[in-house]
Amino acid sequence: MPVILSRETVEILNIIIFVQRTFRTNSCAIYFFAASCAQLIFIYFTIFLNGLLIGYNKDPAQTSLVFCKFKLYLSSVTLILAPSFIILACIDRLIISSSSVKRRGWSQPRFAYRLVAGASVFCLISSIHAIIGATIYSMPSYSFCYVTQGPYMIFLTFYSTIIYYLLPPILMIILGLLTIINHSYVRRKDLHLLRMLLLQILVCTIFTIPATAFQIYQVTIDNQFKDDIQNARDLFFLSIALALFCIPHCISFYMYTITASIFRQEFKQIVLKCYQRLFPKRTNLRQIMIATHTN
Repeated sequence: MPVILSRETVEILNIIIFVQRTFRTNSCAIYFFAASCAQLIFIYFTIFLNGLLIGYNKDPAQTSLVFCKFKLYLSSVTLILAPSFIILACIDRLIISSSSVKRRGWSQPRFAYRLVAGASVFCLISSIHAIIGATIYSMPSYSFCYVTQGPYMIFLTFYSTIIYYLLPPILMIILGLLTIINHSYVRRKDLHLLRMLLLQILVCTIFTIPATAFQIYQVTIDNQFKDDIQNARDLFFLSIALALFCIPHCISFYMYTITASIFRQEFKQIVLKCYQRLFPKRTNLRQIMIATHTN
């Protein structure tokens, strides 16, 4: 699982960078920090466990109903939690780009912490349906954790289409365009965060389109008969769509590094501090050599 570990590592780097002094007093960076925490949970509990199931046929949710309900519940929470924080970041950048000084005053860390807490509670409550609808299907040769068929399955199809795939990118695009229109009022430091946010919006929108299209396709042909070949095709396209949908949750560190020099500088400072602690003698020798050369 080296790829999964690298994804976890970059999200941890995001978290470390966003708690530095440069960022922790900025409300937009607080939303990025919260989104990185949500993405780390999503990577570990959703992608990692599904990788164990697909690659090694090992998943505690196959045998434990409690873990099955917990897994689907946590997956449901993290699927809407990270986009919710990005939407809050979009609102924050729209506020900071306002020509009104009073409106810009709402872009404060104390308000950001409250909104992060409020959004987290809302996502936790709104995802309780996953606990109710999760169950284990037992077959002669294997078992798997999934949702119950019938009315709940119909509800979940429409719910996921709107909440997971349609609403977040639409809100991000609208808020991002409004912020671009008013970007002349944004300070230079905030421009770095704005570029990070806009690239995040672009990537999330692009990689959400396949999953959105597949969900709409599923809704439109829900009552039509499908043979084994068509089911196999649908499963193949669903796997691709879900894989693409997960990509934005794993590459935010690279997007931030590409778009913002302030983020790169903080990363370099962290690497330098780690190097100085691991190799203090080499660091001191290098400083002496530089000082001698300068003199």
